[in-house]
Amino acid sequence: MAKVNTEGHVGPTVRRLRRERRWTQEDLAERAGVDQTTVSLVETAKRDVPLDLMRKLAGGLGVPVGLLLRAAGLLEEAECAEEEPDPELRAIMEYLRQQPDIVAQLKEAGIADDPGAWRDLADLWRPYLAAVVRGRRDDA
Repeated sequence: MAKVNTEGHVGPTVRRLRRERRWTQEDLAERAGVDQTTVSLVETAKRDVPLDLMRKLAGGLGVPVGLLLRAAGLLEEAECAEEEPDPELRAIMEYLRQQPDIVAQLKEAGIADDPGAWRDLADLWRPYLAAVVRGRRDDA
């Protein structure tokens, strides 16, 4: 398993993204499928981060793994084709992550830790949720 030395870069990025979402370490740990202690050790750069853990953290945060790889200095900006999702897409992804049946189905399919799967799913849900929101506005 490939190890990625955080060198103090990935941890602060993970912490910043977690705090932007107003999550505790426990919140992120649950979303990423890891222990709270692991999140703490990563954020304080007290452990190396295997690539599979980096993928889990990125998936839990709803960001492309390339964002964390860039933070670790392992990927140049131009090398990462994935971009940070727009705020609307990120909100949809967060909504979907709170739906136990959806999470269970993605886990069963083995893609719950794949940020790309969440983005694709959010893109599919975008028109539906927009229609629901429009319907609520029309009813008001």
